[in-house]
Amino acid sequence: LFTTQALKRMKEIGVRKAIGAQKGQLAGQFFGEASFMVAIAAGIALLQAYLFLPLYNQVAALQLTAHELFSLKNMLMLTGLGLITSLLSGAHPAWIVIRSGVVASLRSKPVPTRRFVSLREGLIGFQFMISILLLIGTLAIDRQMNFVYEKDLGFDQNQLVAIKLYGPLWPQAVEHQETFLKELLRNPEIRNATVVSKLVGERFGYESIKLKDSPDDEGLTNRIVQVGDGFLETMNIQLLRGRDFRRSADTAATFLINEAAAKQLPVEDPIGQMATNLANQYDGQIIGVVEDFHFASLRDEVEPLVIEYRPTLYSADYLLVKITSREVQEALTAIQATVNRLADDTPLVYHFLDDQLQRLYQSENSLYQIFRFFAALSILIACLGLFAMTAYAVEIRRKEIGIRKVLGASVHQLLVVLSKEYVQLILIVSVIAIPLANYFITEWLQTFAYRVPLESWILTAPGLLVLIVALLSVSTQTLRAATRNPVESLRDE
Repeated sequence: LFTTQALKRMKEIGVRKAIGAQKGQLAGQFFGEASFMVAIAAGIALLQAYLFLPLYNQVAALQLTAHELFSLKNMLMLTGLGLITSLLSGAHPAWIVIRSGVVASLRSKPVPTRRFVSLREGLIGFQFMISILLLIGTLAIDRQMNFVYEKDLGFDQNQLVAIKLYGPLWPQAVEHQETFLKELLRNPEIRNATVVSKLVGERFGYESIKLKDSPDDEGLTNRIVQVGDGFLETMNIQLLRGRDFRRSADTAATFLINEAAAKQLPVEDPIGQMATNLANQYDGQIIGVVEDFHFASLRDEVEPLVIEYRPTLYSADYLLVKITSREVQEALTAIQATVNRLADDTPLVYHFLDDQLQRLYQSENSLYQIFRFFAALSILIACLGLFAMTAYAVEIRRKEIGIRKVLGASVHQLLVVLSKEYVQLILIVSVIAIPLANYFITEWLQTFAYRVPLESWILTAPGLLVLIVALLSVSTQTLRAATRNPVESLRDE
């Protein structure tokens, strides 16, 4: 854009050269103007960064302060970036000024060289390529995250309140578990409740079990979670075979295993088998098999899991409560009232389980929000450049357009003539951008064990969208030129 402005000022440059201006003075003028523009832009950018910092922190899930943003290191980096931008934007117009002679400078309509046109098209094409890459990335992330949030995890995550067990609340919920849970379930707003050592979404610990009397090398390395009464019912986890835990029947350690664990044990039907917990050296019976459920992020495949129940459970960290969907606040008030009555007014420290599961994908959500914003911004910047470039190209070809109209060219034909080079440019950058986007998005999707396929429309639609937006920005200038009276276009200056 700065070079285009320089070409428009060639007469001024020619006059200044004719009255004695040195090439160095003229080049310095362009570098100075470029530096001045960059300094203004940097000042506006700093102001915007300060004003929009809270919004950016929210979008990017950061806690960046103004002091950190405007640190000495960042200001030095910004200064360096400004100097580089000034040099790059001022170098090419300065070179044109130095190379041009007085006569060439005084020519009425300086025509840009093919090298300049190629440079200009290359820069605009690069901007559109970035726009297409960002749009493809935005669509792919959006599809994957929708898949993540809509996928059936194998349990019901809604209306589950996880309450941290601490202080007087812990012995009431753990050591007097049966009494405490009965008191909770008296409230009609509470459906079910249980205690657990870990919540889904947290990393379950590794332990190993083996079938009783089998060699140690046949042991199964598995994840493990300790639970209390009512775990399957509270989580709405499907029991495939066997039975659930029962306090009245299970006076010793008992195990439920998931499908992944059942497949790795060296027996066809593990139900009823005695197993040994190799980490703590105690025995328990496998009483059932549950459907695989996603107790970790969808980045990982479902691992073998042992759900352990012991009448004297001392490793519980959370009380998990299933509440009705109608009166959430009333349910929380009822829970607090029960805690106040049985646990010496212990304050509730709680969160909803679905909020915790969403935090598993916080980085992906932030990436999506940032991609979406910068995709729109990059298209806007590229179209501003294309708009200015088209305006100058139309001005250069003003007489050509007039001649074509005199010879009978229609407005539609003129639009095609003036727009086809930009269509070709975007098609070329799309051919470059699509394989790049395909590679990087495929690599990112590989980080998820469960993912959506990268469909062809995700790769092609952004290029078409960018083409439409570019044509809209070009059509304003080209339509004005195509509808102009040819007499005005052919009139001599």
